[in-house]
Amino acid sequence: MDGIERDLLFGALALRQRLIDEAGLKAAVAAWRADPSRSLPDHLEAGGHIDAPGRKSVDALVASLSRSVHDLSTSPAADRVPGETFGAVTSTGARFDID
Repeated sequence: MDGIERDLLFGALALRQRLIDEAGLKAAVAAWRADPSRSLPDHLEAGGHIDAPGRKSVDALVASLSRSVHDLSTSPAADRVPGETFGAVTSTGARFDID
């Protein structure tokens, strides 16, 4: 799983776990697209959309899934994210829509 997939999975899991809301995710994705030198989790935390304990929790989930999931499109979390949330097409072809 590459960095983009890991970041997208982080956003999907954080949203699924209700640690962030959709508006916060959209704001962080916009910031991430403007400054891709920082990770999506960095943008979520810097923007105040997720706190340090929430980030640590989602990081643990991502690490666990990344050991067993090689493609974001096969991740169980990817099936549960609202389609309008992401709009990037990852290198593996998994599609998420962003407003």
